[in-house]
Amino acid sequence: MKTGGDMKKIIFIFLLLPMFTIAQTPRQFLSTGKQLIDSAQYQQAVVCFSKAIAINPKYSDAYYLRAIAKKNTGDYEGAEADFTEVINLKPDDLQGYYQRALIREIRHDYKGAAGDYTTIIGFNPDNVRAYMERARVDSTAALTISDYAKAKDIDPAQLYLSRARLDWNNKNYTSCIDDYNALIALDPRNIIAYANRGSAKWELKDYEGAVNDYKIAISFNGKYTWTYYNTIGLIREDEKDFKHAIAAFSKSISLYPAGPTHQNRALAELAIGDYDASIKDFTVAIDSQYHNRNNNFFFKAYGADSYVLRAKAEMLNGAFKAAIADLDIAISINPALVLAYNARGEAKNKLGDDAGACADWQTANKMGCEPAKENLEKFCSKR
Repeated sequence: MKTGGDMKKIIFIFLLLPMFTIAQTPRQFLSTGKQLIDSAQYQQAVVCFSKAIAINPKYSDAYYLRAIAKKNTGDYEGAEADFTEVINLKPDDLQGYYQRALIREIRHDYKGAAGDYTTIIGFNPDNVRAYMERARVDSTAALTISDYAKAKDIDPAQLYLSRARLDWNNKNYTSCIDDYNALIALDPRNIIAYANRGSAKWELKDYEGAVNDYKIAISFNGKYTWTYYNTIGLIREDEKDFKHAIAAFSKSISLYPAGPTHQNRALAELAIGDYDASIKDFTVAIDSQYHNRNNNFFFKAYGADSYVLRAKAEMLNGAFKAAIADLDIAISINPALVLAYNARGEAKNKLGDDAGACADWQTANKMGCEPAKENLEKFCSKR
């Protein structure tokens, strides 16, 4: 039989157990912080990394990730300070210099950013990226010219590729094409160069030039051939050549039936009035893995819209009940989708549900939808 003293010891031990199980190591805090970054919970991530640093003040990975999280919250001063600490702890960590240079550029400290790239070059005199970045942020024309020349001497292909990407980001599509021309001259079988040059030509409305570049990329039989046919379809769709757009989308689907191209073909079919085919393709798209709720990126981007678009095809095809069902789903996914309320009101109106139609138009009108306001005045003013 246990005595009172024994019972107290047992109770005391059980009281201590939570203390041991709750305590986390710096590595565990780091792991939790990474998960929070992945889910865009940056403030909470900062808290986690700070706890890791409190336990281990020399934990460079925690400083690095806390800087990334701070950057995403707009705390650029704090991010720079953390990247500086990374560099203090690991002076040869080139990524720390790169990241600090980017933060300094955001803070308009171009001299400081250039200094970081100079340090990187000191560690690695053949680092093309560092020369490119220093040339970009440095205000000294002579140094800019010499840096580009040095990068070209080291690796001209990387120079042209890096500069083309910079031109693309700056919407300087003509210069972007020039750099891809130079890259292709060096490497005539560079699939990415042809595809990216095609995209730049597309931005300049050079549809034939864009399609021809993608056709050359296709001729190399790379693993992304289906995406190039899909892009050709989008280019043709942009120039209102829906017949050739559908043909390109169909070829893409034949190469990769599980891909997201069905929705693109559905839109082209909708544009030419082939509503049955459009509804069928929207259905395949909605049922596909790309539309799955577990695929957060695609679902958030296209989930509700896919149902709205299929509803549009159904309404044009006279299937108003099916359209209402799709719009119900769209609104459940995104209650702020104002056009869905207006469209559902129109479908209900076609079925003689005047009360339901007017209620939906009232909701859409409150959300600032002008067509809903017109529908209210036309159909509901006497109610």
